[in-house]
Amino acid sequence: MLVAIPNTGGQWSAMFSRADIEIQIVGRTREWVERTQRETIQKVFEVSRQRQGAAYTDPQKYITPTVMPLTGGIQQVTVGRPAQMMALVALMAAALLAGGWGAVIVDRGLAGRPPRDERSAA
Repeated sequence: MLVAIPNTGGQWSAMFSRADIEIQIVGRTREWVERTQRETIQKVFEVSRQRQGAAYTDPQKYITPTVMPLTGGIQQVTVGRPAQMMALVALMAAALLAGGWGAVIVDRGLAGRPPRDERSAA
């Protein structure tokens, strides 16, 4: 889970151009994400009330937290069959390259050694 303020600044400075709190939640089940989303939003509201209660005497100056209407949606992202096949092919290609490289290194290491018969005679 990520709770952050969107930063539009660069490498050397932070710039918060909007008064937004961004909450990103990733989980295995939709129910868990929904529950975590509700709990996190409720916690943000509680912290907002607690922090402002002692600092401000005029309720008109309070910051009122709200949830943007279109941001509460939960999207499910799954991997399709073509993407799984491409990942499998990429892993196999990497295994072949690593195996070939390892075989060349071992072969070069063994090429410099004398045969076993010559070692035992010496």
